[in-house]
Amino acid sequence: MFIMPFLDTKDTNNRPTVLLAEKLLLLTFAGQIFDAVENTFSGALSGCYDTKFTMLASLFSMWLVGVPLSYCMGFTCELGTLGLVGGYNIGVVVGAAILTHRWVLKSKALPEESNMSWKQFFLSSCPQCFFKTPAQNDTEHMNYGTLGRPINQ
Repeated sequence: MFIMPFLDTKDTNNRPTVLLAEKLLLLTFAGQIFDAVENTFSGALSGCYDTKFTMLASLFSMWLVGVPLSYCMGFTCELGTLGLVGGYNIGVVVGAAILTHRWVLKSKALPEESNMSWKQFFLSSCPQCFFKTPAQNDTEHMNYGTLGRPINQ
């Protein structure tokens, strides 16, 4: 259905291309789910000022897992394009797993006595607000600008 505007799917000469495109679309669709998870937790960790770990995890998962695995699956194992996309997807899954694990560890560090809801914790852009009550956050957060840095008064 997605390739019909670009390729005559009824022509028997195009059948191998259509089959490959269908497989690639399914692999890409499956990889997008994990890519969304990875991007979500990357953004959440960046909001907690954990950008260095996020960068290192992305470098590790793509350059040390995804690229070599894509090469091995695509060329060494002779899986071709499916191997290249599959290796990339495995790199994305590894990155999503690493960032999800880091977020779980960070969220466990939230003390129970902070009286902060998960929504406030997740959306807070001010690191000083993590361990204060919601009433304190509302009044004190006004003194912070972008990236949680104090505004010079």
